[in-house]
Amino acid sequence: MDRREEKLGKSLHATHEAVCLALKLPVLGLFEVPEQRRVIFIEEEDPPRRVWARVRAILRGIGIDPDNPDRFLGVPNLSGG
Repeated sequence: MDRREEKLGKSLHATHEAVCLALKLPVLGLFEVPEQRRVIFIEEEDPPRRVWARVRAILRGIGIDPDNPDRFLGVPNLSGG
């Protein structure tokens, strides 16, 4: 097997799809998500640090600040700020 075939972006696509389903955003900007879904994403090949880096990059790519989750999760700001 050619090693290059293993790195085709499957994990990136799967993570992107999971984020879009969880946040009710169009998958790849093309496919509407009719309702927000609960998602569990089990990653067995990459370490958690890499998975979270991928999720953060995806969020930034769709215009969401990963450092301010209250803005996209609909969590009320209890600090009053």
